Amino acid sequence: MDPDQEQEMLRKLREKLGMPEKRDERSELERLFGKRDESPETKLRAELTKDRPGKGFQTVINIPRLAFDGRGLGIIADLPAFVDGPVPGDTVKVEITDTDGSSYQCRLLETVSRSSDRVRPRCDVFGQCAGCHLQSLSYPAQLRVKERLVADICRTALHQREAEVQSLVPSPEAFGYLTRISLDIPGGRPAAVTLANRTRHGERVEIKSCPLCDQPVNHVITEVPALFDGMPVPKAGARLTLTGTGESTDLLLSVRWEGPLDVDKIFERAQHLALPVAGISHARSKRRQTVGATRLELDLAGEKHAIVHDRFFPNNKYLTRRLRDQMIRLASPTGRDRVLITGAAAAFAFPPLRRMADTVLITDGSAMADDPDIPPEVIVKAAPAAVFQHPKILALPRKEPTLVIHALEGGPDCAPFINALAQQQIEKVLIVSWDLPQFGRCLQVLIGGGYRPRVIQPIDIWPNTRRVMVLAFLTHPLAGPSILTEGWQDLR
Repeated sequence: MDPDQEQEMLRKLREKLGMPEKRDERSELERLFGKRDESPETKLRAELTKDRPGKGFQTVINIPRLAFDGRGLGIIADLPAFVDGPVPGDTVKVEITDTDGSSYQCRLLETVSRSSDRVRPRCDVFGQCAGCHLQSLSYPAQLRVKERLVADICRTALHQREAEVQSLVPSPEAFGYLTRISLDIPGGRPAAVTLANRTRHGERVEIKSCPLCDQPVNHVITEVPALFDGMPVPKAGARLTLTGTGESTDLLLSVRWEGPLDVDKIFERAQHLALPVAGISHARSKRRQTVGATRLELDLAGEKHAIVHDRFFPNNKYLTRRLRDQMIRLASPTGRDRVLITGAAAAFAFPPLRRMADTVLITDGSAMADDPDIPPEVIVKAAPAAVFQHPKILALPRKEPTLVIHALEGGPDCAPFINALAQQQIEKVLIVSWDLPQFGRCLQVLIGGGYRPRVIQPIDIWPNTRRVMVLAFLTHPLAGPSILTEGWQDLR
């Protein structure tokens, strides 16, 4: 009996006995999930990874560099391994906590040998607070780390295209430069009100002072909790922001409080504590997500609280204003330019550009609505992808700007605007970014749209943190010639 006859006889017997038909399990799996990949590349990959370590494995690795998020980056079994805590030059013992097959997430167990670039952090809660990552690294070493991160991003994004990548501009001071900070007042009924910041794991740690902040800010951090002592803090807590007012050298204390707040009592306490309150205002929020919230603002005057202010939130008192001047110099606006400013750069760049260019329009009208320096007629309110179809843009002589200044802020609005910008033929584009991976993606999209990067300038606007400010100046060859001005060294 041949095999086919045997299979047919078995099928009839199963049918007579009511037995289910036997299926080829492998064929059934291939039908459901597709045919298994048995290519030589797949077999080689399986052979290479079959003996790789998994979760719980402990080993000693060297940390030659840092990743973009500030974590140490080493190698385990030819795969990148990320670990919180170490700095370049450290040798550490780690334990693998997770893996996705292409990288390892690790936990620091022990520092076997320390880098020569290590220094003692000035902050008592460094390593817990998520505000900075590099305080345990000397400032010259921080600059080398950040220059390498910028070089890696540019090498990937530019694809051998010529661009003048400048050396990183350092901050004159690595501490005492911040003039703006946001902290939380934890919720509940605490015995004493404290200010806190989030940790890297989403918890909170008490902040009594911050070595990155200017001295007037630290004065207020120690004095302000007494304003709210004994008050029932909302369950969700409260958010407190200290910043320059933009109109004087006073320090503005802004508090968002989910629920009613006794403003008169706070004013009395401020007088009792000898806090020089120059003005006080409060309002009930009408936003859907904060219905019933009270927004309180105290204008703190006096020499003790005098502060170098600037509305652009990088707030490095040594570099911020010079950064603005460099942006204007690089963009080289003329009396014929029609400028569009978007994102966080709006209030920062608008006043000087208004005097230098033919037309200046800004987007993000909701954020700028209360700014007395920005008239409502120059505000463009449109979805990010539709900005260039807005009537105010179409009314321009050439129906498009000649200069776009855009600050990358992240969030869902960033990609639609960059995609829309890549489809335009703008003569000059100036990108301001403090998120290197996002900056790299933005650069790739604009290069794909025909733009040519001319100058890339990194600036260490936030020493002791993992962030780097980057300015990128691009031109479009189909939009006509552009003049690139000199003067980069003036920022140093």
